[in-house]
Amino acid sequence: GIKPDVLSKVEDAEVRGFIEICLAPVTERLCASELLKNCFLQKDKPIPVPPISVSLVSSVTGDGQQSASLMLWKGEFLLKGDMHVTDHINLSLRFPDPSGCFKNAEFPFDVDQDTSLSVALEMVDAFGLPQGNMQSIAQLIEVFLLILIPEWVPCVAVGRVVVVPESAHSCITKRIMNCRQLRLAVLG
Repeated sequence: GIKPDVLSKVEDAEVRGFIEICLAPVTERLCASELLKNCFLQKDKPIPVPPISVSLVSSVTGDGQQSASLMLWKGEFLLKGDMHVTDHINLSLRFPDPSGCFKNAEFPFDVDQDTSLSVALEMVDAFGLPQGNMQSIAQLIEVFLLILIPEWVPCVAVGRVVVVPESAHSCITKRIMNCRQLRLAVLG
């Protein structure tokens, strides 16, 4: 029946209200079967989850060398990285910050030591992003690694992935694929 001090940090009024019901004094507390009937726990309509879109982008450097980058996006998150397999992969993430502006962060990913979740958690903490963004960031990193490194084993489910051809700026054609098909479609 004693409410913890941290309860005041719960910003969502509906969540806080349900927690308070659960923490009511024993004489007033609802039994588990009654709590399960609470509207807070009733199934909502599922929120549509945007797929991860992938595109291979070719470019020519200043010295005439051709390079390829992989661009992935999910909702407002955009991840870009070069198609070179080394121990450290340099990635760039564009994301909305809590103030509504967009930020860019460049970071190395050590394929021998890092996980998508550890890097995503670090970014969420460093930039003050909502915890819910961690999954999207981790999924983008996983799809990038699955395409680049055939033997990569993801630590998070990646969901639906759509390949968008490089020429998609004028005519978008999308196909949903598994990881093997995705690798073949992107890398040829």
